[in-house]
Amino acid sequence: MINEMSAKRKGVYIFLISFLVLYILSVLINLNYPLLSGEEPRRALVSIEMLHSGNYIMPSIFGEDYFNKPPIFNWILTGFFYITGSESEWVVRLPSLLFLLIFAGTHYFIAKKFLPKTIAALSSLFTLTSADIYFYALQNGGEIDIFYALVVYLQAISLFYFGHYRRWLYFFLASYLFCAIGFLTKGFPSLVFQVFTLLAVCVYHRSIKYLFRWQHLAGISIFLIVTGVYLYFFSFYNPPQRLLINLLNESFKKSAVGERSEKLWSKAFTYPALILKFLLPWSLLLLLLVKKIRLHIWSNPLVRFSILFIIFNIGVYWFTGRPKLRYVYMFLPFFYTILAYLYWKYKSHYFSTISKFLKYTGFLFLLILGGVVVLPFFLNVSIFWVVLMAVALLIFSYNYFRQSRFSIWFFIIGVVLTRLVYAALIVPVEHERSSMRYDLFIKEIGMANNHQPVTYWSPADSLDFVIDVKINKWEYESLASPPEFHYQLPYYYHRATGDIMQYASSIQPNQTYLTFKGWLKDSSVTVLWTSHDLKVGDALILFKK
Repeated sequence: MINEMSAKRKGVYIFLISFLVLYILSVLINLNYPLLSGEEPRRALVSIEMLHSGNYIMPSIFGEDYFNKPPIFNWILTGFFYITGSESEWVVRLPSLLFLLIFAGTHYFIAKKFLPKTIAALSSLFTLTSADIYFYALQNGGEIDIFYALVVYLQAISLFYFGHYRRWLYFFLASYLFCAIGFLTKGFPSLVFQVFTLLAVCVYHRSIKYLFRWQHLAGISIFLIVTGVYLYFFSFYNPPQRLLINLLNESFKKSAVGERSEKLWSKAFTYPALILKFLLPWSLLLLLLVKKIRLHIWSNPLVRFSILFIIFNIGVYWFTGRPKLRYVYMFLPFFYTILAYLYWKYKSHYFSTISKFLKYTGFLFLLILGGVVVLPFFLNVSIFWVVLMAVALLIFSYNYFRQSRFSIWFFIIGVVLTRLVYAALIVPVEHERSSMRYDLFIKEIGMANNHQPVTYWSPADSLDFVIDVKINKWEYESLASPPEFHYQLPYYYHRATGDIMQYASSIQPNQTYLTFKGWLKDSSVTVLWTSHDLKVGDALILFKK
């Protein structure tokens, strides 16, 4: 008996070590590709300017004050730049991998106190291998969303954990501390999560009296102290009202409150399907529910809280005008806790059905194996990686179909191998085929300009500090600011030269400027370089007066 338990424990350790090694490799391989995109270059650029200026209170971009996000995520990126001595794409994306591992690990250590370890482990592994976060978010890890999801999760799970054990001081102190960190990361959404999750906790405990304890004032005080200290130092550079109003308006613009889209209701109706897609591949397990069994999911405290957290908070995103999946990563462990619990309950009643289902879905890996084998006939890919991935998938498939007891664990490894295939073979091809190679643009600009300093020029835009909702619009003030630009250009300019690209709204003689052709009305300038930008349908030009 002891030897059997020892062998089982050894098998678990081997699985976990193998999983972690393969998982980390599947993300780190070719993490420098593709070029920074979306919000990544903006986050990187703000952090680079912060590091070079030494000003960690007032973020800037193009040397101009930046009000759209508080600085905590930029502090983290700046720390990684400083420690590694690099500002490469790999370093920009590395924090998100570390935070996701912390995210899943924290969830496991909390969940195993309320669920069998198998369910706790499955819910954490489902979170790590969720297709959207695994294949997209980590490959674009310079964005803020994984870190922010971790902070919101810690905020919510603190309310559940300390509330369950009636430790009310920690209940409020921890949740409001994480709420403050979230506020200094992304602004007002953290307060929305705090309010709705507290309501969920009231339903969980069937009482609202917990909200009126003196410890609640202690928690609010922690929030006010943490945010107040930052706003105090911020006031030496700008009135705090500017930041707070802009953060509030940013929240409204990304919600139904400020959205004027006629498609709002159609998006609301399609959102459940979007969530099912978001939860792939593990949402496929819901197909098993065609057979009715008594699940008793409400009896488990963590599952019950997960349901309430989703019900009370998802509406903010369900009825938003911009239903971006990266905004709801904090819901993943709660969704997957429910799914893992359903799987475990179903398996105890219909083991053979589960085995057949996983065996049939396992044919997906044979299709991937076939795709890897024929890939060199269609794309210019590394033969080394083709052979290595084909052999790995062949060995995996052989073992996958030989057994039925551990199919779900093998399926998880199969997802990781699929991500390895994507990282090793597909990502480099996508990079080479990209039509907008901003790194090459900067090299061409340097040659055309004899490697002289370049300034971003455009007519000044207006940054309006307003609260704009459907029913009214409250205006505070306006400041001149640079209009939106492709932040890849100043990022790769810095990578190539070590300099920070500055902004100017006036043209001076003998200086070189980069702009869009549509902005430039002066025909007396000398154009040194031009390239058509497919994303905006305009030409980028380098010019000198």
